[in-house]
Amino acid sequence: MFFVRRVGRWRVERKKKVDEQAVIRGRFALLHGLVILSFAILAAQLWRMQVVEGSQFQEKAEANRLRLYTVQPQRGVVYDRTGKLLVKNRPSFAAAAVVADLPRPEQDAVIAKLEQILQVPAVELEKRIQSRRGSGHIFTPIELKTDIDSETAFILEERHWELPGISVLVEPRRQYADGNTLPHILGYVGRISDDEYTQLKGSGYGLNDDVGKMGVEYTYERELRGLPGREQAEVDVTGRRRRTLAQEPAKAGDNLVLSIDVDLQREMLKALQAGMGINAVGNGGPGVPPAFPHTSPGETAAPARPGHRGRLAPPAGCGSRSRPAVSGALPRGW
Repeated sequence: MFFVRRVGRWRVERKKKVDEQAVIRGRFALLHGLVILSFAILAAQLWRMQVVEGSQFQEKAEANRLRLYTVQPQRGVVYDRTGKLLVKNRPSFAAAAVVADLPRPEQDAVIAKLEQILQVPAVELEKRIQSRRGSGHIFTPIELKTDIDSETAFILEERHWELPGISVLVEPRRQYADGNTLPHILGYVGRISDDEYTQLKGSGYGLNDDVGKMGVEYTYERELRGLPGREQAEVDVTGRRRRTLAQEPAKAGDNLVLSIDVDLQREMLKALQAGMGINAVGNGGPGVPPAFPHTSPGETAAPARPGHRGRLAPPAGCGSRSRPAVSGALPRGW
């Protein structure tokens, strides 16, 4: 009898063949889903910006594109009783900055260039710009230097692309024909102070306006000033005007005719100087103190300094509201 022994064999299971096409189709489906989800999110954001918050963004865009400017009126001129011109206006240039158009990352570079052009210390320029940023009036120009010459004004205009937010303002300045004879009567104008702005902003005064400080300029401030106008303009990305959309012209101030004869005042001054032993320059002889210095009211009309912001009180008789020195008024204008 024979016995048969079967020997088992090891069997290796073969791996199932992977369907590569199915894997690729799955990956494309996942990518397709991600693309659809991304477009859905973008569409939702676009709907929110255009429909839900569209009016708010439209207002901000219009505010950046359109600016409302104040048109300063021509201040009235002053004559003596014979028709001689005592006070008039002259055009002048001023370098100013609109901090809303001056990017913070570029501020230091712009100030460094302005220091060379305007010959003003960088510390002073930065102080003025930062004070306007903190005030909240970011669209109101802050003057960096007044009475600049025409060559400096042309340089600023030519280099405006490297000086964002910097512009040249053309504004009238007072000029006194005989400042040594009637300064105590005519007075002078100066930049509005913080306290004055708080009191007068309801009457249309701005941060850069000039107001009468003493004498006739102070007493007849309302008549001499006139009424400011308004101008709506379109600006580019640098804040420069491109075109005017609407304009309300300013009304010039009234001209004044004083009851004073300037020639008589001049002769009286000479007689007084001669009686006191003082020459025409205002320097006395040996043992005589100098008097009657040649000072022009326009020389004191610089912007007020911090700590000296209050209105100067008018001298007795000259600054009172009784207005004894005025003979009449002429039509508005130069």
